[in-house]
Amino acid sequence: EIPSDIDWDNVGDGIAISFVSFSDSADIDLQVSTNEDNPEAGIVVVSDSGSTDDVVLLVGDLELEGDSDITIEDFPVTFMPTTSTFQSMVESIRLEIGGEEYSESVPSIAAGASASVTFDNLDFTIEAGEEVEFRVIAEIADRDDFSSASSSTITASVTSDSVENWLDAENEEGDNLGTGEKSGAASGEALEFLESGIDVELVSTSETKSASDSDNADTATFVIKFKVTAIGSDV
Repeated sequence: EIPSDIDWDNVGDGIAISFVSFSDSADIDLQVSTNEDNPEAGIVVVSDSGSTDDVVLLVGDLELEGDSDITIEDFPVTFMPTTSTFQSMVESIRLEIGGEEYSESVPSIAAGASASVTFDNLDFTIEAGEEVEFRVIAEIADRDDFSSASSSTITASVTSDSVENWLDAENEEGDNLGTGEKSGAASGEALEFLESGIDVELVSTSETKSASDSDNADTATFVIKFKVTAIGSDV
């Protein structure tokens, strides 16, 4: 209750009021991170007689803290192919966020280079306090259509620079999120595409040292056990 005897004509009387932006009062913080289900670096078996669908290249999370919902409009993903060009390895790419799917055209990226693809016009809403998963998924071309017969990989990531500068999102008032309101990254691993290959798993190691009367004549026996599994076809 405001006291009745306040003299509003005198400087210094009254109640101090601070005016801040909606963004400041909402305390928005959008964090991008790598999900624990992100595929590890390794071999992905693909067909040499047609394309291979639903190959997951990256799994990440979007966590929103603060008191405002946000709407994501543009979401950038960086791709880096090696040995073969990106467009010879990939027939289509799509982004899945919270059950929604979005697609973009496959860009031309030279082997050894990297480029960002922006999935735009998403109009995807994340509620305050919510965490959602996103996935970057590709349809991989026939292995025989790759521009190189040698080992070829793709790494997909959402870089911290892309998050700060190119991820476009708005708060409930329609204001764009500033660089201080979004941060983090989702780092993918290099996935190699082969029609067949082997998976090597270390089982155990042991060593036995044989003592010698001579200082420099010690010997040892090392036992290294590993499991080799053929993937895709017999090798």
